[in-house]
Amino acid sequence: MEVQREQMLAEMRKYEENEGSWKRDAKKWAVTINAALITERCIDKAQLAGMGEEERISAILGVTHLHLDGAGLDRIENLEIVSNATHMFVQNNNISSLPNEFDWLTKLTHLNLAHNQLEKIEHLTVLD
Repeated sequence: MEVQREQMLAEMRKYEENEGSWKRDAKKWAVTINAALITERCIDKAQLAGMGEEERISAILGVTHLHLDGAGLDRIENLEIVSNATHMFVQNNNISSLPNEFDWLTKLTHLNLAHNQLEKIEHLTVLD
């Protein structure tokens, strides 16, 4: 968990260096799910302004609705940082396969994968 925390802090610092926009470094940030992308797309900006680093990590880990549609995602990974997700909107991306990591999402009830590059859907036993 400490390694994950340090990685999230590094991503948040990089996000802030890019003036709060993952789009400035889209090739890196928009490829997979990460703290910067979640911060940009899923956390209220007014709340972020008054948060310290630990509060931001808690906010990221507490996200229940992931609105990552059209974010340029090539793959889904790092799902352990969104284990509280109940809704995941990842339509209109470039996702071609699904990872085994969906086991992290025990609370997931809604998943939108429309308009991606998927040829086969596997590893979704969590939604059974």
